Amino acid sequence: MHFVCSLESLRKTIAIVERAISTRSSTPILEHILVTASESSIHFRATDLDISIEAVLESAHVVASGSALIHGKTLSTILAKCAADEVDIQLGASGKLSIAAGSTHFELLSGLVSDYPDPILATYFSDFVLSADALGHLIRQTIFSVSFDETKQFLNGVLLKSDAQSITFVSTDGYRLSIREDVLPVLPQSFATIVTYRGLNELGKIVSSLDPVSEVHIRVGEAHFEVKAPRFTLTSRVIKAQFPDFRQVIPAHSHFHYTVSRGAMLTALERASIIASGSKNIIRLSFESHEMVIKASAPSLGQFRESLPVTCVSGEGGTTMSFNVKLILDGLRHVESDDVTILFNQGVSPCIIRPAHSDQFTYVVMPIRTSDIPTD
Repeated sequence: MHFVCSLESLRKTIAIVERAISTRSSTPILEHILVTASESSIHFRATDLDISIEAVLESAHVVASGSALIHGKTLSTILAKCAADEVDIQLGASGKLSIAAGSTHFELLSGLVSDYPDPILATYFSDFVLSADALGHLIRQTIFSVSFDETKQFLNGVLLKSDAQSITFVSTDGYRLSIREDVLPVLPQSFATIVTYRGLNELGKIVSSLDPVSEVHIRVGEAHFEVKAPRFTLTSRVIKAQFPDFRQVIPAHSHFHYTVSRGAMLTALERASIIASGSKNIIRLSFESHEMVIKASAPSLGQFRESLPVTCVSGEGGTTMSFNVKLILDGLRHVESDDVTILFNQGVSPCIIRPAHSDQFTYVVMPIRTSDIPTD
């Protein structure tokens, strides 16, 4: 194997592929990237057996076809430290890999290609297309609510569900629920599958580097989920479990309906969190017809109070609820609008946060039963 290519292009390609390499792998072979040169393109593949990422580098001069197994972290670090326009990579008869960039030269050991896992062979029953921008929003607005409780495997990923020309991503950790919906121009065969956190998280990072209007082709199968875009393919296993009926968590009707500036509420809650950090992150929100009062209190730190103007769309009389401030902050940081809608009922029923003029994103958070914060 012998090829010459742009150093910068190779850096970008390896940066995508190495995302499939687990930093906690106990299997040394999985720390490697399989490199295959054929005709005028170079193919790269890495896997941790849960996800696999393949990428193609087409702008390369292939001198000799062949394959090599290169330690991923080592290759990535070498490319980051080299300063040249082109890099020359050649596998010698001795099995050693030569990497030359300008006056810099490395010689690495190559692993046995035959020891590397075979590509994932999967069957798929549903497929659809999204723009990179739409897929990025679906991932970004749900991935943060995934549970890491290993005893609840069905919450360790994001539910992907198709329904009447729409695609819905859903995640929950039992304390909050994130839902993002988007329209599909072509209706796929209906499906509901749970994709692992790691698979979607790495996909989100890769998609963020794509042209927002580029097409991303997605296929769903019984055991795997595949995403194909320009220059790369990501395949992830799915979690075979039953996701809870998330619609039951969302109140059908809400007595109170307020709108408030997202930015003003976000910064006020960040200030409140300074004091709330001393009381298990508990804050209290009190609503009146034209005002929301945020309070926090901690015996070891002191007290906080701030009021914000709100618009009351519906609901009579004031009410007060307590929340984990970190959960509210998470939701507000992922709302993409200037104003937010806050919907709730009396007591400890779920609170809904949405963009003021859109139903695409819904964030549901559970109040806390507490008397830790004084009312005056």
